[in-house]
Amino acid sequence: MDEQVRIMNGQKSQKVFWALGLCGMAAIFSSTLSKIPVLPLYALHLGANEAQVGWIAAASTVPGIFLSFYAGVVSDRYGWKRLLMLALLVFATAPPLYLVVNDSLQLAVVRFYHGIATAILGPVAMAAIVSNSSHRKGELLSLYSSLTMIGRATAPFVGGFILTFWGFHGVFLICALSGFAALVVGVSIKLKIENLTVPKNSQNLKENKKLSNLREIFFHRPLVMVGMLETVVFFSFGAFEVIFPIYAKGLGITVGLIGVIMGLQLAGIIIFKPVFGRLSDRIGRMPIILAGLMLCSLAVGGLFFCKNILFIGIMNVGFGLGFALVTSSTRPLAADIARKGEVGASLGIISTLMDLGQVAGPPVVGMVAAFYGYQAGFLLMAAILAGTATIYVFILARLKLNSPSL
Repeated sequence: MDEQVRIMNGQKSQKVFWALGLCGMAAIFSSTLSKIPVLPLYALHLGANEAQVGWIAAASTVPGIFLSFYAGVVSDRYGWKRLLMLALLVFATAPPLYLVVNDSLQLAVVRFYHGIATAILGPVAMAAIVSNSSHRKGELLSLYSSLTMIGRATAPFVGGFILTFWGFHGVFLICALSGFAALVVGVSIKLKIENLTVPKNSQNLKENKKLSNLREIFFHRPLVMVGMLETVVFFSFGAFEVIFPIYAKGLGITVGLIGVIMGLQLAGIIIFKPVFGRLSDRIGRMPIILAGLMLCSLAVGGLFFCKNILFIGIMNVGFGLGFALVTSSTRPLAADIARKGEVGASLGIISTLMDLGQVAGPPVVGMVAAFYGYQAGFLLMAAILAGTATIYVFILARLKLNSPSL
């Protein structure tokens, strides 16, 4: 009987995971479709200048910095289903608003509104997955990430095709349909596993409030250390995405080949991240993270020494695999070390630190590249990644965070 119950619970958990994965893939596809390549072109169509286009694009990132943590806190207290539905409702209702805006300011407001959905979905979906997978956190969180990356990777190709033949209205119609499809799948999730929900009595609510306080979170040193890992690796990844195409074009590599090289990097991340996550479930998080940091450092540092196209392609893919190694283990590690009642808050703060790193990377490395050249920018990223790996060997090893069974 116990074995039958375990099998039934496992099947239900699998259904919940795949429903969440489909929601995430459709929602991120919709969000990315509204941004790449249509957003800059639509902003110019509305009369925005180049500087305003940058601010409009950044508007959707701001909610992630400020809301991800609080979305996690609320999911800890009231369960993930309500917040999931709120995020999916925004994904479904934001796309039609693009068609009724008349100027760049209104477009920025819509982008901010759309960004609220992304800010909520990330930590809440991860909290839901953690609540349903006690021993497979690394594998399933990584698989969820890969599913969302599939949505993110296919959106630009679909967006370019639709924009060519059906214009802006066609793009935003597909955005709306995709967002609505995510909402329909979310509504179909009937199973309510409330492992993250705090029992409704005053003492427990008081304790949860204390644990979910931002100040308390930041004094949880192991979590902050893991969050800084996310900051560093996304700092480098965000900068790499921006400066590598410019650097490669300067070497005479064609735009098409640059796209192939970066596409191979993305494919490697999507394919191998779940594999690395499963490996971290078995052997521990820290060996995977440290291996990833060192591979990222070696790969991006290698671009400083060679201008051969084949070598550049190998280094690019190597950087992607290193990124997959690190990010396959940081989120599960954050869930492992989260204190009782604050898994969502912990994953939320990790998402916030990730956004900060990704936002800071391009301008910081871009300034270095502007003054000292792109190779100096790559060398700076390599030094930061190697230095982080060295520091964490000593700090996180002392905190004994390696066990996947924490």
